[in-house]
Parts: sequence; structure tokens; C-alpha cells
Amino acid sequence: MLAQGRSRRAIARHLGWGLNTVLRYENASRWQDTIRENRPRPSRLDPYKPYLERRFTEGCTSVTELRTGRRAGSRHLRMVRAHIATLRRNPSAAPPRPATVRQVTGWLTRHPATLSAEDRIGLKDL
Repeated sequence: MLAQGRSRRAIARHLGWGLNTVLRYENASRWQDTIRENRPRPSRLDPYKPYLERRFTEGCTSVTELRTGRRAGSRHLRMVRAHIATLRRNPSAAPPRPATVRQVTGWLTRHPATLSAEDRIGLKDL
């Protein structure tokens, strides 16, 4: 479309993409260069997680008690609840979650050498 003389904005409108996506494809020499890693974003709760996990393993499982501690304030209540819910789950008793469409797409479109050991096992199971 660029070779046809269309502007980047016109291409973005036509494809329903954002302008930055069009620019990323324009600047890529190969299609593999357009794929980005999905890294987890840092949370405001990250500094408190070791404290919460330590208290949880000591037997304090009440979110109310944990959030009133001197280190995890009430403004983080929703995040504290979510983190404690993950600690309460027993991962060995729950069946493994099926791979998401995004994970499978990533496994299939990435070069096999860049896959982690866990991703290789997931691809093999698929």
C-alpha cells in the first residue's frame, strides 16, 4: 500500500490498525520483527508481595488482617484480595488451564529456537 502511494494514516484507517502498528510493519525487514514480547507489567503491590506471602505462610489468611498490617495499606485492598486468592488456590488439585489463542499463536509464529522449555512442552502437547 505504501508502494501504491497511500499515506500511513490512510493505511491505518483502511486496515483498522493504529498508526504505530503500521509504522512497526513499515520499519520491519521481516514479519518476525513485528512480534513483541508480552512481559508482565509491574504492579504497585510488588513491593508488598514478599511480606504478604510470608504472612500467608505463617497462617494469616484474612485479607482484612493482612491489609491492616503496617506494610500493605488499605489503598491496595483490591490487589491484596486478588493476590491472596491466587495464594489460596491449590494449583496441584486444579486441572491445567488450556492454552490461550494468544499463546498458541505465539508458539506457532516464533522461531523454535526462541521458545522456552515450557513453551516447547505446550506446543508439543498441542
